[in-house]
Amino acid sequence: MPIPGGEITTSDIWVKPAEEITATQPLILGLDFNINPMSCVVMTQTKQGLHAIDEIIIYSSNTNELVEEVRNRYPRNPITCYPDPAGVQRKTSANGNTDIRLLEQAGFTVRYHRQHALVKDRINAANSLFHLRDDNSTRFYIDPKCKETIRSLKNYSFKEDTQIPDKGVFDHFFDALTYPIEYLFPI
Repeated sequence: MPIPGGEITTSDIWVKPAEEITATQPLILGLDFNINPMSCVVMTQTKQGLHAIDEIIIYSSNTNELVEEVRNRYPRNPITCYPDPAGVQRKTSANGNTDIRLLEQAGFTVRYHRQHALVKDRINAANSLFHLRDDNSTRFYIDPKCKETIRSLKNYSFKEDTQIPDKGVFDHFFDALTYPIEYLFPI
């Protein structure tokens, strides 16, 4: 499934229902900080890669509301976040805290690069996980209920004749998904 612009359907090998998680199973969150929408992909680590099991989309939101929703859904699970590195910037709406600090105060482990990884590096890392192996397996799966993430992967694109991402509707979940992929499985 080469991305961007790769066609994804529920019949694809990558779309597979997640196994039920336990209340103490470690979870990975990929986060793209936005007000509209706050975008989060919830994943589990497998022996070979990752399985996207859930997504959180909150409009007109903030990091505190995201933390609250994560804890409503996963009250006891250990959480490791791989957010947009821009989350280190102070926000006046957060009483001088950063988005990263708010995640840490919630008890989440936070891992991120000090600078944004190149988009092409995130795409290449994702493609390496999505690559179909000789045995028709892959190192990445996505639960069919992750509709916005699937839609994002299916429709992510570049501005015409460039390698500049076309920012707008489809980049938020793509970004949220690829921050942890590039961090955990760099090329």
